[in-house]
Amino acid sequence: MGLPKAPDEEICQTIGLSLPKTFQNLIENHHEYSVQEFDDLFMHRAEQVMADRTVLFPSVQPTLHALKSFNIDLGIVSTKSRRRIVAILEREGLLDPFSFILGGGDVPIQKPDPAGISGLLRK
Repeated sequence: MGLPKAPDEEICQTIGLSLPKTFQNLIENHHEYSVQEFDDLFMHRAEQVMADRTVLFPSVQPTLHALKSFNIDLGIVSTKSRRRIVAILEREGLLDPFSFILGGGDVPIQKPDPAGISGLLRK
């Protein structure tokens, strides 16, 4: 989009935000640019690299299995696409411990709005 690179510290502060909020936080004069173009470019690049470059911490697998052994229902609420989350969990052999997975396209309003987590807690 011809925009200057945002500082790494600012980029890290957008983790968990929706793409429009990320764009607004990183681009000073965001109203002059297309949020839809940013979203499209991000999704295209994410499709190329996100699942393959996602690495789990070594403690994730044993922790999930320990929680599941105590009959704790596990779920994920994320702004990432459910399809991508499922692909990563399948690759790691970790899909079974999860009872619920809610991706960004599954709710009308994304995190940090509590709608996603509230919906899962009602189940």
